[in-house]
This record gives sequence, structure tokens and C-alpha cells, in this order.
Amino acid sequence: EISTGSVNATDWRICDLDLRGGGYTGTCFFVTDTTTNLLMLGVQTQSFGCSIRMSYGDLDAGNSWYDGIFVVDCVHKDTVAGGIENIFFAGADRFCVMGTTISNSEAGGHVFRMLGGSKGLIQHSLVERSASGAHVLKFVATDWADAAPEYHKYTDYWVISDTKFIGGNSQSYIAIKPVDPGRDNRIKDII
Repeated sequence: EISTGSVNATDWRICDLDLRGGGYTGTCFFVTDTTTNLLMLGVQTQSFGCSIRMSYGDLDAGNSWYDGIFVVDCVHKDTVAGGIENIFFAGADRFCVMGTTISNSEAGGHVFRMLGGSKGLIQHSLVERSASGAHVLKFVATDWADAAPEYHKYTDYWVISDTKFIGGNSQSYIAIKPVDPGRDNRIKDII
């Protein structure tokens, strides 16, 4: 598990790694504190409970939202049962995924679950093979009733283009909606 721990990470580059979890149910990249300007380039992960996790629920009190996260020319695949079971479980402003394959969460979860963030891009990528009842791409937002005010975030101003989605065992490929009916998740301007 690679974690920022109690370090506020600014201007990090993680390049050219091939990480194999071997069935480890934890998270490969678990980002827990304020992180800005993170580039993940040419990284491959396989057989973890989750490849990338950065959620407002993991931030320590008083830390800022994640900002400037770039995942470029990467391959993240094959979640294992017992972890979060989403390959990407993330929320960040200026979140960019380009030229990346995100594949096979059939062990139990969504392939790419976006939890909130403004000004994002998914382009020239492949997102495929979710678990039964899960989605290859799920966009939600922080729940304004449950989250602390500093984490009230819309999921907005996203562009998704030139990306292929393949469903696997899922009944629906893409969900851009609140987590559950009656939840106050604010989502707008997704193209």
C-alpha cells in the first residue's frame, strides 16, 4: 500500500511502476491527506482490492480537497474480493484520465467511481468489466446532508470523449446520478 499518510503531498510524480497485489485486499495507492498536482504516468496495478483511493471521507479534518490528479498511459486492472472492490474510488478537482485502461472489477464493485470533483477529463481510455449490479463508470457527488461543509462538492464540468466502455456483468454501463433516491448529490454539466 502506497499512502501519503500524514504528508500533504504536492507535485508528486509516480512513473513506470508495475505493482502486483497478488490478491491483497487493501488499496495500492491510498491517498489520505491534501494532495495536489499528482502525475501517475505509465503505472500498472493488478490484483488489489482497489487501485486508487482518494475520498473526502479519508481526508483528515481541515485538509483541502484533492486537486490536479493526472493518470496518463496507465493500466489498472483486476480487483480482488474483500476490499473496496472499485478500481478507482476517487474524488478530486481537475482529475484527468488519458490513454488509460481500467479493467475488471468483476470481484464485486464499480470500475471507476467518481465521488465528487470539478473540471475533469476522461479521454482516449478503455473502462470495462464491472461486477454484476455495478457500473463501469459511476458519477456521484458528496452528500450535502452527510458531509462537512468544506467537503460540499458538485461533480461538474466533466468531459468524457473518445473512450470505450464495455459492461461485463453489469446491467447498465454508466450511472450519472445520486447514490440512492433521496440523497443530495449535486451533479451537473457532464458532456
